Order: sequence, then structure tokens, then C-alpha cells
Amino acid sequence: MIGKLDGEEYPRFYRVNSAARRVLNGLGIVLVSLAAITAVLHIMGIMKAPLAIGDVLADTLLVALAVWISSSVNRRVILCENSIAVEGWFAHRKLLREQIRGYRMGRLAWQAGGGSYYIVMPVNNHSGELKLPALLNYDRPFHAWMKTIPHIEARGVGR
Repeated sequence: MIGKLDGEEYPRFYRVNSAARRVLNGLGIVLVSLAAITAVLHIMGIMKAPLAIGDVLADTLLVALAVWISSSVNRRVILCENSIAVEGWFAHRKLLREQIRGYRMGRLAWQAGGGSYYIVMPVNNHSGELKLPALLNYDRPFHAWMKTIPHIEARGVGR
């Protein structure tokens, strides 16, 4: 549904910061390239030992890690007047306003920069939280929309 709320156009789309996307997608490309190059070198006999099952497993894990990293930074948030959704390569999840109990802030580990990100809490605890991507490019309409739902402290007490 396209519309206006408080003078803003909806739906609005938000993505992870482009610099972070480039860096992490680049890391994914490096990991896949490393797996492919080592596999080819083993197959060609240039490596000292022939291709073993452990090598195949290691290459598979590198590729899986690369896909996981890239898929996590290539998610986007879709904000509508009455809903919020997170869309990615493998999943799409949407919560309507009436399904939202509130939001709280999550925190990245210090090794990942220690930044914070939004976690939207549903009314039904069995459906799971909707975690928005870290390093998302927010704007004023996004923050205005989030202020319309209650902030829930980490201990579950609303503000």
C-alpha cells in the first residue's frame, strides 16, 4: 500500500550502509575465491596432497560462511504506514502494527564494532522477534515511525 503518514511517502526502503555492504560482500568474494582456487590447485595436482574429503568440507564451510555474511548485509527493511518487514535472500518476515508489542535495542559484539540495532517485539511471543539489520541507514521518518511503538527495556519493562 502506497500512502502518506505525517507527510511522508510509504512504503520506505532501508538498506545496510553501502560501505559495510561493499566490505562484507568483498569478504564473501574473497572466501569463495579462496575455496575455488585451492580446490582447483588440488585437482590440478599442484598442491602436495590430492583433494581430500577434509578439503572439500573446508571449502564448503568457506562458501557457506561467505553466503551467510553476504545474505545478512543484503537484507532490507520495508516500512509501511501499518507494518514493518525485513526481506532477505532466504526469508521475508512482516509484522503489522497490531502485531507489535514494542521494540528494544540489540547490541553487536565489540569485535563487530559494538553498534546497536532495533529488535521489534511481537505481541505473540511464540512468533519470535524481528531483528533489523545492524548498520542500517535510518532517516527521520524511520525514527518517527519507531517512536509510535513502545520502547521495551532489556528486562521487559516499557518506558
